Amino acid sequence: MTISAIKKELHQFIEEADEKKLKAIHLLLENELHSQNYSDKDLKKFYSVLNGYETGAAETLPAEVAHRELRAKIAAM
Repeated sequence: MTISAIKKELHQFIEEADEKKLKAIHLLLENELHSQNYSDKDLKKFYSVLNGYETGAAETLPAEVAHRELRAKIAAM
């Protein structure tokens, strides 16, 4: 079974699950859902981008331009 098929099946199950089943699933996944484990590489990249933004060294786009560009890229897929 492909990852895509597994995700689809799990999404469908969750949408149709009763409260008891949802609570059980949440209990099983609770630690994973609420923990954010970022690698040192990820954190270094994040702080580098943040620093660039805060100092004005990073090139930024207005939200409208960024949305337009993202929509164009998605449409081209």
